[in-house]
Amino acid sequence: MQTETTELTYDVFISYAGPDQESANELCEKFENEGLRCWIAPRNVRAGQKYLEEILDGVIRSKCLMLLLSENTEHAEYVENEVERAKSYRRKIYTLRLEEVQIPKNLELILGATQWIDSWAVDYPERLKQIIANVKQAETPHIGPIKTNFSQKLFRKFSKNILGIATVAILLFFVVMFYSMTSNNTHNQISSQSKTISELVAKDFNIKINHIEYADKYQIQFTLHGTGLMLSKDLIGKQYYYNLAFDNDTNVRALSGLLSAQFEIPDFKQVPENVQLVLEDLAGEKTSPMNFSLRQLSELIKTVEEKKFTKLTKDFNKNGKLFCSFINPMYAKVKVCQLGPLGQGKKYPELLSYIKFISYGDQQSALTNKVNLQTLTTQGIAGYKLNNLSGAFEFFIPMTQAKIYYQVEYINGEKSPVFSLELSSPDDSGTIYQIALPSTDAIPLFLLDGLPGRPLMLVAATNSDVTALDWQIYSNINNAFTVIGTWYHSLLADGLNSQETVKLIAKHKDGSTSQYQYSLKLKSKHKNQRLAKNKLRVRELFYCDSRSCSFTWLRATQDDIATIDDILVGVKSDQLVSISNGDLELLSVAAENQRLTMLANEEAKIAKQPKVTPLSFGTPVNNSGEPSLITRLQSPVKFKARENWQVREQTQTSRFISYSVAISPMFIQFKWQDGTYSKVMIVHN
Repeated sequence: MQTETTELTYDVFISYAGPDQESANELCEKFENEGLRCWIAPRNVRAGQKYLEEILDGVIRSKCLMLLLSENTEHAEYVENEVERAKSYRRKIYTLRLEEVQIPKNLELILGATQWIDSWAVDYPERLKQIIANVKQAETPHIGPIKTNFSQKLFRKFSKNILGIATVAILLFFVVMFYSMTSNNTHNQISSQSKTISELVAKDFNIKINHIEYADKYQIQFTLHGTGLMLSKDLIGKQYYYNLAFDNDTNVRALSGLLSAQFEIPDFKQVPENVQLVLEDLAGEKTSPMNFSLRQLSELIKTVEEKKFTKLTKDFNKNGKLFCSFINPMYAKVKVCQLGPLGQGKKYPELLSYIKFISYGDQQSALTNKVNLQTLTTQGIAGYKLNNLSGAFEFFIPMTQAKIYYQVEYINGEKSPVFSLELSSPDDSGTIYQIALPSTDAIPLFLLDGLPGRPLMLVAATNSDVTALDWQIYSNINNAFTVIGTWYHSLLADGLNSQETVKLIAKHKDGSTSQYQYSLKLKSKHKNQRLAKNKLRVRELFYCDSRSCSFTWLRATQDDIATIDDILVGVKSDQLVSISNGDLELLSVAAENQRLTMLANEEAKIAKQPKVTPLSFGTPVNNSGEPSLITRLQSPVKFKARENWQVREQTQTSRFISYSVAISPMFIQFKWQDGTYSKVMIVHN
């Protein structure tokens, strides 16, 4: 790479550690909105070019370097190289602290006693504007490092003293003589040294292992040193094939220069411990195999993984992101969940790097359902799936409760806080309940009611040992479940509604078969389900008018009425009488004072009306054949309960009590089949 002739094309080089990329991108956007030209990785790395060379070239071609400092900086090796190169080329270095940290030790010698600005400080916007102004006014610096030779250093040292000028001249004379003699000897020595690359050996190279944070890759770097530098310039300036054979059966063949070359280590499951290098020139001449230990790689992997683990666990402990949605819109009571926010489910390989278990339950103190991510085994009611499209790890939750609690256990044995999540939503439909297990080793089984008119759904949560699952309600007629990971579901025919048992037949990895017989008790389950629903909508089940109280048409079916054990009625809230076995005459007595008051009011109203002479022909007006209100008020109020009120009449109106006069207010209370009571309801007739 010819850096000496490269033209300056950028104002600011932004140097940052991989985890701080979001902050770096935000700063880049601010700078560019102010008219500055920014170099930032990986955006400005040209396709097909070597990553490290592109980065260092970007530093050289920029007026200044903006260093983003955080706790991640210390382990970011590229940052150290970038800052060192900026210092070498005398680029202005600005430091922006993202967190309250000190300059890492590996940068102290380079930066010295530098000043910084803090991103959280009150004056941060003003100081950033000042930096932008300074960069705009800065002159284009010299491209290429400014080197100081030995004679210049001596001159600077001694020229400060006028009396030392003579001494400087004498010393310069001897330096020039010594340099000439050494150069001649070195030239002769090189002439007698290696003429070809075939004589290069392993000790002529230094190797270094780097971690590329942006891509999460590892890189091996070869640097020629020692006697290797004694090759002739024309040999050093050529390109060579590097043939790398790692001891985990992976290989690399790439073209590069001799002084320094770096290559990405191929992805590996088994960490390589050694690598063999054979250099080959374009004419086919090769070196003997050179062997290098990769002990650095194992140590670096350990450091990188520890850093990743710390960050991942810290992030999860902070927010514990979990996103759940329904597995089927028709049956929203089964949720499929992913670790991570909406649309950003964590990939399974990443989860493996720091999570052992995820546990959950409907009580904070009883997280009994577990999935072991390392072994993909389950405990309790737990099903999972590895999504082949997104790579995300998914697990399933039957929504028997509106809220769940969850926690993860990390691979080091530590645990996250316990988090909670509301599962219910306006889109949820139907109900779900667990069927009693016939034995402790039986597969957890759920029955799900979806939208009205939809068939029932049978849902089973198995473990990874089950390879297939069938269900059976009629002997010798098997029905296959649909499988999603270790979660099985199947729509059931209407015929199941009349059945009280179902059999599951499970096939296992070892070829064996297990059978489990479940008692469904559908009738009682449906009744309990309907009872719970009616308790929430009791006021919708009936209405009252001037002559009676009736069950509401369409909203109170025979099955709904069957959930009611008794109805209590009263004209006073503290004196309610059962319509099934109570003395309704008590209601007449309680209503007497109201009747007399209503009678007096009605008589006074009639007395005020002008008398009208009856017509001598035709039919009397408003003669319905029923007694008038004043006629009914002249006798005590009569209350009558309909016999067999628990059987719905085959009409729109299905009365449970009638009365001769509407008393307002009236009070009604339902007694349910489970022995509980509704609230006392006020009815105005």
